[in-house]
Amino acid sequence: MTAQEPPRAPDFVEIYPDVLDAASCCDIITRFEADDRKQPSWSRKSKAPTDRTGMMLSLPEHEDWQDVVDKVGQAVMQRVHDYAQRYPAFGLVLNSARCKLTHPLLERIEPGQGFDWHIDGSTAGSEKRVLSTILYLATIDEGGETQFAYQGKAVRPAAGMLVIFPPFWTHLHRGATPDKGLKYNLTSFVVLPS
Repeated sequence: MTAQEPPRAPDFVEIYPDVLDAASCCDIITRFEADDRKQPSWSRKSKAPTDRTGMMLSLPEHEDWQDVVDKVGQAVMQRVHDYAQRYPAFGLVLNSARCKLTHPLLERIEPGQGFDWHIDGSTAGSEKRVLSTILYLATIDEGGETQFAYQGKAVRPAAGMLVIFPPFWTHLHRGATPDKGLKYNLTSFVVLPS
């Protein structure tokens, strides 16, 4: 008889493929590229950060993007509820606190660009975040991974795939630069009510 290996501790990084279909991903990218309101990527700390480069569009600021905000929000929240079932302690937070999902930020990252090591709940204004979500709109074959320092995990972007993880110091991560191709992300956060 052989001894069974003990169960592996979860890393709390969950991947959901095919959250959006390829046609929807292409449509969002096409609309983003045609929108002249996009601007250089920013963060809560700075409108001109040194650790983050790309182009960004804050979708909730524009009524003509409401269809995307609604579609993405519904798809992401469905997976957030699945995440809460996988991790019942988070389910207690989600259900008891009446958490909500922030509207997505749409970002394009080109080769040579990215977002260096950071956590998503570290600055003033981000302390109400309890979960981070990144929905990829394009498949990247080389580079471009979301890398998690302490989990020893790297998630390669695939069109329509969602990654969900905690925004805390336990999940230090970075968006590596793509070696080829353009990376498109829709980032949202599950937040506690104000």
